[in-house]
Amino acid sequence: MYNQIEDILLNISIVIATVWIVKRFWGSFFEEKQNSILSVSLWIVYCIFQFFFGYHNGRLQIFATILNILLILSIAMVAYQSRGKEKYFLLATFYAGWSLIEVFVFSLINSFDIGESQQRDIIGLVLSNILMILSVYALSMVAEKRKESPVPGKYYFFLLLVPVGSIVIAINEFCSEGKSFFAVITISILILFNVIIFELYVKINKVFDKYLQKKRKGGEERWRLAVKLSGIFRDRRGSL
Repeated sequence: MYNQIEDILLNISIVIATVWIVKRFWGSFFEEKQNSILSVSLWIVYCIFQFFFGYHNGRLQIFATILNILLILSIAMVAYQSRGKEKYFLLATFYAGWSLIEVFVFSLINSFDIGESQQRDIIGLVLSNILMILSVYALSMVAEKRKESPVPGKYYFFLLLVPVGSIVIAINEFCSEGKSFFAVITISILILFNVIIFELYVKINKVFDKYLQKKRKGGEERWRLAVKLSGIFRDRRGSL
């Protein structure tokens, strides 16, 4: 029974992380459409697919891989303003990057004698998702060409400690506890913690951007009003 609960908890945390990664990636390049029955249904189908097929030794079969790519592409077409061929290039880059991270992580994990094969697969899956969360967040900052941020640059170093610390804790948990109930709970919480932290950073930056735009707009309006008033005063002095 505990094994089933462990798998369900881990699957749910992986699904949430995967959905956040895909959503944040497309949102970095395209404007999101209003929710519709089709888009919500597509997200639900993608979550169900990830729950049942996304966590099988961290490696999807050929059919599942093709279906996964088609679902991610469909999400871009239905849920985002993604016209033109750019989305195909971005999808190829996104999936290739994710695959390279998984290959690197699994190769690194398998080179060390860390538990059994199943434990190494779980560690590899968790670490690759944490690295993808970090990579997609960094990509979103670059894609949005952010020049100003409410968070000073030096504090991004501390933000980097979140995924790094999570990776260290995840490896330590599996090395010391194995695939135990509490180890899986700890790792599931770590994955969700990373998603929440990076989502909060994104939201803070968006709120700060809106504040700056409002401030600039207010400054421009005050400048136009000052120019208009100065013109009126000049006209009155000229008439006198």
